[in-house]
Amino acid sequence: MRDPLRPRDTTLKTPTSRIARTSRGWIAASLICALCCATTGCSLLVNFEECQTDTDCPDNGTCGEDNICRSAEKPRVPITGVIGKDTTWTADNVYVLDGIVTLTPSTTLTIEPGTLILGQRESALVGRMGAKIIAEGTREEPIVFTSAKPEGQRLAGDWGGVAVLGQARVNRDDFQLNILTDEADALFGGNDDTWNCGTFKYVRVEFAGGKVKGEEALNGLTLGGCGSQTKVEYLQIHFGEDDGLELFGGTVDLRHVLISRSQDDGLDIDTGWRGTAQFLAIIQDAAGDNAIEVDNLGEDPTKTPLTDFMIFNYTLIGSHMSGNQRGVTFKAGGIGALSHGIIQGHTLEAVDVFGKESGDLANQDRITIEHTAFFQIGPDDESYFPMTNAEGETNPDDPTDMLLGDDSGFEEDAYFRDPRTNNIFGQDPGIARPYDLLNPSFTPTNTAIVTGVDIPAPGPPFLATANYLGAFAPGVDPWTEDWTSFPEF
Repeated sequence: MRDPLRPRDTTLKTPTSRIARTSRGWIAASLICALCCATTGCSLLVNFEECQTDTDCPDNGTCGEDNICRSAEKPRVPITGVIGKDTTWTADNVYVLDGIVTLTPSTTLTIEPGTLILGQRESALVGRMGAKIIAEGTREEPIVFTSAKPEGQRLAGDWGGVAVLGQARVNRDDFQLNILTDEADALFGGNDDTWNCGTFKYVRVEFAGGKVKGEEALNGLTLGGCGSQTKVEYLQIHFGEDDGLELFGGTVDLRHVLISRSQDDGLDIDTGWRGTAQFLAIIQDAAGDNAIEVDNLGEDPTKTPLTDFMIFNYTLIGSHMSGNQRGVTFKAGGIGALSHGIIQGHTLEAVDVFGKESGDLANQDRITIEHTAFFQIGPDDESYFPMTNAEGETNPDDPTDMLLGDDSGFEEDAYFRDPRTNNIFGQDPGIARPYDLLNPSFTPTNTAIVTGVDIPAPGPPFLATANYLGAFAPGVDPWTEDWTSFPEF
């Protein structure tokens, strides 16, 4: 049987090279199963891997005399305390995090493709400032961080998550990761905006975002003070109790990132992130909040360096008709630019600019959302932006709080509907299953509205040929295929 942690394959694949050599074994096994069922009254269920030699079997399995693979149990290696020297985790073991595991500065943890890491309750993996995590999987063999509970019993928040700290600039003085009790160990941020925190490529992080030390919640992946040499691409963060991916300052760039079913924000941007993202997809369920939440600094919204980023080719999908979500919220002085996007299915509004500082900057055209298709937004599918009045708008952190705040009179509806933005409203981008949480689709089919954007992304570091709306090119297999997964438990 295939490893249940592997991504679901919804297509029927019969490799030609295996048909001849496996047909006789398949027929024989089927006849045996059928005979057994005839004598015992069971139903026929054939579920196995055919083989001729051990090399045909996945995950170091062995080929039996009946030409059927037998799965091999991998040794479980408990990981606790401090990792103080360069270390490699290999795919022939399963690593089990117990408590907060920290990497000391100047330590590199290398994780091989196909490695499985399990998180016990209140566990976390933290690279202290100066450490690196090199987690470079492949499409065929992604690296998976997930709950230590058995499949079928896993829940959001089963374990803490992964965090890496670096020395790129942040705008909070003496910034500390709260789950580390020693202040010197917890500090991050500096003056090197190229700082390399490591690599996350073809990596999945599942069922994280739980409390650590009984009080502080972590996110699926937290990058604090990580600079431009950090590589994040082909990353999925799934079903976290808190935010999916949180960026505290720095200049790290994101490419091909999927965040699914975070129970709070999908992508949370804080304290001076000045990086870029391209091919970003976020799908939310009813418990989610903002797909993207943008802050500068709550205690001093004008503190520099300002949160100010660029995102191209993004798809944000809400739960549609249930829960309370926004597509994007800007507040506490945070600003940024988004283009070539799809925002669909959010139950409150598509975009909210909240607070005086972000409102002032928006009125100066420092917040932009352009070349974006808006569809099925609000309780009636047509309420794209918050209602405004002389007092301002509701608190975006609490949809039930009717206390009104000042946004310097910024009018989202007029601003984002201005023809100069080239935004599109009320036209279906043609995503087949946008709200299917167990088997979602992402690729738009309405090429009339999503293709032919006349202004491409502005070249390096962006892929300028992605002149379409959304994170996925129409008519092409999605970049999520074969390595992502959407388990419910």
